[in-house]
Amino acid sequence: TIVELRKKLRVLLVDRRSFGAEQSIDQLPSGKWIRRALEPMESGPIEVVEVEPAALDVADLRTADAAIVPRPDLLTDAGWLLLGQFAQRGGLVVITPPGELNVHPWTEHLAKDLHLPWTVALETVDHPEGVALAEEQPPSEMLRMISSDIAELVRPVTVVRILPFDGASVAAGGAQPLLVLEDGSPLMFAGNPAPAAPTASPSNSATSEPTAPATPGMVVLLSAAPELSWTMLPTKPLMLPLFQELVRQGLSIIRGRQKLGG
Repeated sequence: TIVELRKKLRVLLVDRRSFGAEQSIDQLPSGKWIRRALEPMESGPIEVVEVEPAALDVADLRTADAAIVPRPDLLTDAGWLLLGQFAQRGGLVVITPPGELNVHPWTEHLAKDLHLPWTVALETVDHPEGVALAEEQPPSEMLRMISSDIAELVRPVTVVRILPFDGASVAAGGAQPLLVLEDGSPLMFAGNPAPAAPTASPSNSATSEPTAPATPGMVVLLSAAPELSWTMLPTKPLMLPLFQELVRQGLSIIRGRQKLGG
């Protein structure tokens, strides 16, 4: 058993920084809501460090436990590569759709750089009347600590815009749904990236290697941006424990899978 004692968990928030006057609640972007959920008080156990998506580099990720990316559309190709390597090494990556976009070409990087076989639509779908979360949510280790209250917590949450996922590709890739809508479609799911393919060389290009197990890292993907133009989640009691548990339990699960080398 590995017992790791940490005073603080360091979470990298990969988001565009905003300057100027404080925005009204209905205009707050996802990153602001996520930061409030992770740091509800100054001396909490989670430290959030912001970095511009276009400026993400190796030094930022070297000391991070988790990376939350509410603006994946602003990552450079090099940034996506670094994020993929971070997940391969056992990092936790949480990605939300950018709230400002209707078309999402950034999703091609999920397979290309994060090695995830998940099929995600390019365009959002609006539900003007709002779609509720299912009364009965799937059991998951990630949200085990709030499972006894989950039915009450999800009841007031509705979603009016969603970036649809193909459920079959999610299941085939071994991902686990964490929250689902009343129609059964996933609002949030988690999975382990496949190992990056080794660079081919003349000596091994014709050799067939057995399929390697998934990496210890984990990627969590949301189908709705946590801001009010997409969902009422940010203003509901579920928001704070949800993101707290994503980070705490996500890292606990990752570290529990890692082994000491002999």
